Formats: sequence, C-alpha cells, structure tokens
Amino acid sequence: MAKLSLTADGRKMRLAREAADLTVDQLVERLRKEGVDRHPDHIRNCELGYQQPGLELFNAYARAVGVDRLTLIADDAKTA
Repeated sequence: MAKLSLTADGRKMRLAREAADLTVDQLVERLRKEGVDRHPDHIRNCELGYQQPGLELFNAYARAVGVDRLTLIADDAKTA
C-alpha cells in the first residue's frame, strides 16, 4: 500500500464529507464502487486523526466527496 507523503487533516476530511452530505456508511459505499474497500471504523479513525489514509484511500476519498486533494492536506504539511 502506497503511503501519503504529506499529512492528511482528518478534520478537513470530515468537514468535506459532511459538506457533501454523506454519512460514513454512504462514503464507504462510494469508495467500494471505486474499488477501495475500507471499514467504516477505518474512515472514522482517519477523520479523527488516529490513522493516516494511504494514498489510494486519500485519492478516492477526495473524489468521493468532490474536493481537490490539496484541500484535505494539513496546513502545517503544506509549508514543510
């Protein structure tokens, strides 16, 4: 599994999902349709900042919620 070289911001991920009016379960279904199968708890842990998403999940997440990937990167990671 490829690692994300920048740090994803879980809070931004959750806000983007909520702005897309998706529950975690709805997001998981969208991800499955793209061939990315993750447990809802994994998504929640990423959004809470307990885990970092891999590159595949991060890219699929951004597509599923309809945002540019850079909007989901932690602010301190953009300047590092």
